Amino acid sequence: MTKPKDNSKQLKEELEECKSGWIRTQADFDNYRKRTEDQRAEMMTFASANIIQKILPILDHMDLALKHLPKELENNEWAKGILHTKKHFEETLDIEGLSKIPETGQFDPNFHEAISHESSVLPENEIIETTQIGYMFKDRLLRPAKVRVSSGSNS
Repeated sequence: MTKPKDNSKQLKEELEECKSGWIRTQADFDNYRKRTEDQRAEMMTFASANIIQKILPILDHMDLALKHLPKELENNEWAKGILHTKKHFEETLDIEGLSKIPETGQFDPNFHEAISHESSVLPENEIIETTQIGYMFKDRLLRPAKVRVSSGSNS
């Protein structure tokens, strides 16, 4: 009588191969899920940044209008309401991740767009004036600040 073949070794090898394949598939799925979540978050951030960028001109116009508010209207209730609305608007955008680029200090081409270089009592490359506020959204430059930059004194 012939002795039956011992298939247990072969079965164990096949089981280990299936187990390894299942572990790799599980890891691949986890990586896919994480990548998909990251892409979704990135798309949401991009969509939010796009909307906020479209809103910035409204904020610019509010700043400009309030900059020219006549002195006699500063205590007017309607004017106070507009100031409050602007403040609330800015606070809401801040909560969403919008922040202003500093309007003074050293010129940084990563955050500022120089619209002129002018002789000034300020040191070279110091910002003289910001003509348009720049913004960051989360960790991205949304709009560079437009600035006038000192070229130093010419004396």
